[in-house]
Amino acid sequence: MGKLKINNSNSSLVVEHTGAAGLELDTLELAKLKEIGTIADLRAMTSMPGSVYVSGYHSEGDGAFGSQFFRWNATSTDDDNGGTVIKVTGEATGRYELQYDGAVNVRWFGAVGGELHEILALDIDNTPYIKAAIDSLPLLGGEVFIGEHYQTKTTIELFNHIGVSLVGTGCNTSSSIRCTEDVTVIHVKGVSAGSYYGFGMRNLWVSGYKQADGYGNYDGTYPVLKMETTYLTNITDSYFEDGGYSLYLDDIWDSSFTNLRLEGPNNIYATGVLNSSTFSNIWALANSREGDVEYAIELNNVTSVNTAFDALMLRSNAGTRVLSIVNTDGLTIQDVTIKNGYSGIVLEDSNNITIMSCNSHSGESSTIGVPSGFNAVKFEGTCDNIIVNNLTCNYLKNIYQSSGTVTNSVISVVSNKDITTKQTSREGLKVRYLESNKSSIKAGLSASQNFTSTGKVLLDTTLGIDDNYNKLELTAANTIRALSYGRYFVIANLDFRFLSTDTTGTVTLRKNGGTVAVFEGSATTNTTVTPNGAIMVELDYYDELSVDAGSIDGNFDIHNSRTFLQVIEL
Repeated sequence: MGKLKINNSNSSLVVEHTGAAGLELDTLELAKLKEIGTIADLRAMTSMPGSVYVSGYHSEGDGAFGSQFFRWNATSTDDDNGGTVIKVTGEATGRYELQYDGAVNVRWFGAVGGELHEILALDIDNTPYIKAAIDSLPLLGGEVFIGEHYQTKTTIELFNHIGVSLVGTGCNTSSSIRCTEDVTVIHVKGVSAGSYYGFGMRNLWVSGYKQADGYGNYDGTYPVLKMETTYLTNITDSYFEDGGYSLYLDDIWDSSFTNLRLEGPNNIYATGVLNSSTFSNIWALANSREGDVEYAIELNNVTSVNTAFDALMLRSNAGTRVLSIVNTDGLTIQDVTIKNGYSGIVLEDSNNITIMSCNSHSGESSTIGVPSGFNAVKFEGTCDNIIVNNLTCNYLKNIYQSSGTVTNSVISVVSNKDITTKQTSREGLKVRYLESNKSSIKAGLSASQNFTSTGKVLLDTTLGIDDNYNKLELTAANTIRALSYGRYFVIANLDFRFLSTDTTGTVTLRKNGGTVAVFEGSATTNTTVTPNGAIMVELDYYDELSVDAGSIDGNFDIHNSRTFLQVIEL
């Protein structure tokens, strides 16, 4: 194990080496080390010693390079990058190269940082220095270390880079990028699908433009982080604040956004493609003027493929919507808590959206009263197949509000505390309150005379349905469908009679088209198939059970007085 040390008495570089256990300390002088003041001094060298220690970047002794030193490479013709490769004036061949391992430090390229209370007074745009550090990385990228607070005034652009990660020491602590002009802080962009890949960020605080508006809120215009046409992004353990948007996302593939804190007028705005990406453990607070259209998350004109949102804490101080989904098709969001906002979830011209385990409340209490107009869910435009499952509501005006057309949609409410209006179902939208006793449903099977390989057996709703079936329903497609996750017993009493000796086949109980149980019959005249019994199944939201006789070849009859399918919640 070794340690670099500068011997100021003779300007030498030494390595202290302890050696193996039990050996005496061995000190080896590696090379004579010349010390100079700044990078400008290094460029002005008239003789080239093998190793040089530079005590500062802009001024002597500012400590920009820490313990790193430069070594002369007599054959190099690399470009001077302002930090790790330095060209001596007048020397066409030969470069001084900084000796280091791991991440590059923005201080090596001239960035001037400091304590949070100091940097704004410095009035320095560190963007060129941060960009120089990024551009110094090899073709396949690497890490750029942001170890202090740094002020910027212009956009840090990463266009068509590969594998660049910005790394701090911990979000909201000792390292940050703070932009003091109304511009995008960091812009990551590829020119075609997936052309920029591997961007990362961790343990970093990034702050956009903030201007007090008289309400203690913000009026920035541009994003803190804008990402377009990117692939394999990994952003974790970071804090984004102020600006117009915390994150602006347009066409994102195979990416991960985890453990993020977002605070500003609008937190996440996503459009275009979201493909195979995850958003989890995100805390978002939308701050803006009262009545502004602000949101913690807005998904606008999104095409979602295998993308999931999970473990979200979303809050709005005074805006009209918290989670906004506009013109989007196909999305799953689960485990989301929503506070404040006139409408917790707004769905506008969207289809095939599933939101599971949602807790929505106004942030008020029963002693203060329920604010007028606060809704858990609001529908606008035309929406189809919207599933809001296991919704918990507290101190809201309405479960839902609709100013458009809603079809094939369900809201399942597990708790509603101090709801002013306990609404019922309407055309195209079923509202289920799941606070009652265990749910069950029972249906007979229609005889319909003799069947000849007709496939799915029709359920006969006239033969008796239990009253308490709020978590289950009979569909127009002749299936029993779950409206909430649960464990159920399925009791199948299926009494069939073959009408000829050459009739063969099986009766199948199916879940979402897959086989749950198969009941076989024999090819004997008047033989009955009586597969009686109870089967335990788990049904998730919108799982469906059906009876399929499609494999039977020949005629058979149903004893409908003894044949039924019953589903009972455990």
